[in-house]
Amino acid sequence: MTGTNTSRLGLYRPAASDDINVATDLNGNYDKLDTFVGTTVCTSSTRPNAPYSGQSIYETDTGRFLVSNGTSPASGSWKDPLTATNSTLSSSGGTVTVPARLLSQRTSSTSTALDVQVSGDSVARFNVNQAGKLEWGSGSATRDTNLYRSGANVLATDDSLTVGGGVTATGAVAGLNVPVYVYKAAATDRTSTTTLAEDPDLTFTLAGSAVYVVEFHLFVGSGTTGLMTTDWTVPSGASGLKAVTGPASTAVGDGGAHNLGDDVNGRFGVHGFSTTVTYGCRNSNTNLLHAIETATVITSTGGTCAIRWAQAASSSTATRMGLGAWARATRIA
Repeated sequence: MTGTNTSRLGLYRPAASDDINVATDLNGNYDKLDTFVGTTVCTSSTRPNAPYSGQSIYETDTGRFLVSNGTSPASGSWKDPLTATNSTLSSSGGTVTVPARLLSQRTSSTSTALDVQVSGDSVARFNVNQAGKLEWGSGSATRDTNLYRSGANVLATDDSLTVGGGVTATGAVAGLNVPVYVYKAAATDRTSTTTLAEDPDLTFTLAGSAVYVVEFHLFVGSGTTGLMTTDWTVPSGASGLKAVTGPASTAVGDGGAHNLGDDVNGRFGVHGFSTTVTYGCRNSNTNLLHAIETATVITSTGGTCAIRWAQAASSSTATRMGLGAWARATRIA
């Protein structure tokens, strides 16, 4: 037999002078064609031992598709086409649908996981790294804006942020110089109690290691016995003083002007957060007076900041924190 073999599949080509052997020259070649046509199915340990350049295999034990570049040794010739530099899934501008997740695995958290460019750009306009940091730029210079995780449960940017719609904060008041408001959509009445308790609406959660300006605007109503008494809940270790402006406890609706909220004795003290303050009233618990309590609160740990209140003396006539009372907290440092 003086024939030759094909370069890729090794099919035997008999010489003109050879007798044709059906078993080797025909059936053997047919078996190879049946085995190698299309993608060769194998395992990672049973790959073809003499692959040709461009031969593709599917490994049933790893689920990988590999392509050989035809080099020797065969074990080093198998390459994953999706890990090659600048692999193109579609060059026509159409849509590529992948019915599974895309997984990027690289050794460094700062390595690029995704780049987005416009044709002609010298720099990616949008970039995602392995840590999930998002960066944006013009496409012609270093990217200049970002959004990333700076710590547990904290999303941050090193740049400015403009919000076209509203901003709602349901957790800690943490945005620097962004005031957060709360208010009472309905009045709260308390009767026959001198136990101070936080108002259900006028409360915030403050972050640790921060400085806040906190303001409570209270709409106060009571009978002449159960005057409203307040103090503050602040995070453990917080420092600061509260300033108090409002009707003095001696104002108990005892004259026409007082009953109208006019010519009312006032109090204008500065106190510690836990100091109780008692406010006077008009001639009815449904006729309200305005009191303001404000402070700079310096926190070391995070926690609740709230106004607490109760009756100065137990009374069956309700003491009321009125509809529309509100508070504001602004982080300034």
